[in-house]
Amino acid sequence: MFLVVCILLLSLPVTLSKQTFAQGNLAVILNVSEGIVTPHHGIKGEFSQQSLWCQATEDGETALELHNASFQRTYSPHRHEAEIDNGNRAYFKFGKPSTRDIGKYKCDMVTADGKRAWGNLFVYMRPVFHTNGSIRLEVPDDDDKFTVTATSIKFSEGDTVTLTCPAVSYPTPDIEWFKDDRPVVCCAKELAPGGTPDT
Repeated sequence: MFLVVCILLLSLPVTLSKQTFAQGNLAVILNVSEGIVTPHHGIKGEFSQQSLWCQATEDGETALELHNASFQRTYSPHRHEAEIDNGNRAYFKFGKPSTRDIGKYKCDMVTADGKRAWGNLFVYMRPVFHTNGSIRLEVPDDDDKFTVTATSIKFSEGDTVTLTCPAVSYPTPDIEWFKDDRPVVCCAKELAPGGTPDT
């Protein structure tokens, strides 16, 4: 009798739940056309694609119906409700380009049957100088919009001087200092909110 029960239990079909995962456009590039960006004039450039998108799937081919979806990012506002197209694809559409658009995003989705899927997406941008006007920057050569010079700072010998390099990009730029065309070994890089180096 015991042997018969064991055989019946072993012959029952086992159904495993399929794993739900996210798909989407992994990266968008913000192609800038000038090396200086100001809050008042924004970025001159355009996105390689006009939106980030993601969808949930179990087989890599069929997009599952979505109940809701959102995109989360580092900069405020941190969370955006996604636009859902055809019930199965979530979009975060870009407006006028801004330095706040760059960085890492997380697409978080809940399917119609309650399964969760999420994935990371990125918006990349080359380094540019971001200034609010407190530092005067100029582009001396119209043919090279990314070589930038700053106005000189006057000080007396013995004074403490803080030089700032307001560069911003994603990923965060590496900054090197030079004096008379020779590398300067100096202070640690401090990052301001949003990843813009202060010094």
